[in-house]
Amino acid sequence: MGGVTVRRWAEFASDLPEDQIEDEHDIVQYGGKSVAEAIHAVLEGLGCAMEPVTYAHEHGWQFSFRYKERGLWCQVTLIEEYLVVVDDRTFFGKALGYHPAYQEIMTKLARALAEHPRFSNVRWYFDHQVHSGEPGAKEPVAAA
Repeated sequence: MGGVTVRRWAEFASDLPEDQIEDEHDIVQYGGKSVAEAIHAVLEGLGCAMEPVTYAHEHGWQFSFRYKERGLWCQVTLIEEYLVVVDDRTFFGKALGYHPAYQEIMTKLARALAEHPRFSNVRWYFDHQVHSGEPGAKEPVAAA
C-alpha cells in the first residue's frame, strides 16, 4: 500500500441552500445540512452502507459509512465555502497506510463531486494545506 497518499479534505462551492439558522444573538443551527445530505446520497449511490446524517454543532454535519467493509466517516462544515473531510477511522487504516478501499471510494467520490451539478470548484487538500491559500488538487489520491 506504499507509494500512495490521500488528500482527505475537499473545499468547494455549492448552490444548495446554506440552511444556517440564526436568532438575534447566536447561530442556532450551523449550515451545511443540505450539502451533507447531497454527499450522503452520492456515497450511497456509489455502493456505501450509510448511517444517518447527524448535527455536529460548530463542526457542521457528519455521518459514518462503510465501503467494502471499511468503516469511514465524513464531516461537512460551512466556512465561507464548504469544507469536507473523509477519514478512514480504523486503527489499521492509520497504522498501515491508505487502504485500497479508501483510495477507491475517495477517487469515486472526487469524480462524483466534480460532475455534480450543484457543486463547483472542487479542490482536494492534505491536512497541512487546508485554508493555506494553496490552489488544491483535482484528485484526492496521489502517488507519494
